[in-house]
Amino acid sequence: MKVIISHDVDHISAFEHKADLILPKFIARAILEMLYGRIDARQFSARLVETVCGRWNFIRELSKFDSDLGIRSTFFFAVKQGIGLAYKPESARELLHATLSDGHCVVLHGIARRVPVDLERERYLFEQIYGVPCSGVRMHYLHYDYRLLLKLSDIGYSYDSTFRGNGSAAKHSNIWTFPIHIMDGDMMLKQSRYQTASKNEALQASKQRIRALRDIGVDYVSVLFHDRYFSPGHADWRDWYCDLVHWLIDENFEFCTYEEALIELKENNG
Repeated sequence: MKVIISHDVDHISAFEHKADLILPKFIARAILEMLYGRIDARQFSARLVETVCGRWNFIRELSKFDSDLGIRSTFFFAVKQGIGLAYKPESARELLHATLSDGHCVVLHGIARRVPVDLERERYLFEQIYGVPCSGVRMHYLHYDYRLLLKLSDIGYSYDSTFRGNGSAAKHSNIWTFPIHIMDGDMMLKQSRYQTASKNEALQASKQRIRALRDIGVDYVSVLFHDRYFSPGHADWRDWYCDLVHWLIDENFEFCTYEEALIELKENNG
């Protein structure tokens, strides 16, 4: 079994959300998490400072962390806005190319879902604005259905990694799907709106899940961590991710990208 590391880029700056409810909801949740003892005062203060300064992305730090460990990860960047995703691609271009310089892969974090021409337009914009080809996609908020998958296949995407699952990579029409097996929010929130698990509890649950996936023969385990949480304000989340990656290395798991997995799958399946 090999491990694929991926990161969704949902925010560039807190200032993108001056006209929506994301900022007040975020602050209210931080207050409640501190009052409930889910986070300490240091993390709470850091979240406020990051928000006041507009710092809601930690792409460079996360990219460097992965590359320093010899891991090539995949960053999903958006070009359209919607459902709480508000940044303009122009503000993300430099950061995207910084991840490429660190040796990582970049593909689309999609918004369009229903109309094929909109799906094609979104991919076209990604390639034109960012100046790189786009072979894969993950839908924002993990919106997924089989009809959408077939549309993505018709457009020419090589792979999709949108839905949570327990199985191996699978081919549908001309597109390969990679289930998301481990996601930061699932581990830290445990189906709550607020941080529920400690860093150590989330780490142990993640290890147990990965061992179980290995035991049933899953070929590629996909880990999703949002760059937003690689921050002092989310130290529990950041440290969970760092400890998980170090554990995977210590356990001699091999890492690969989606593109590298596709090459292996095509060689093994004709």
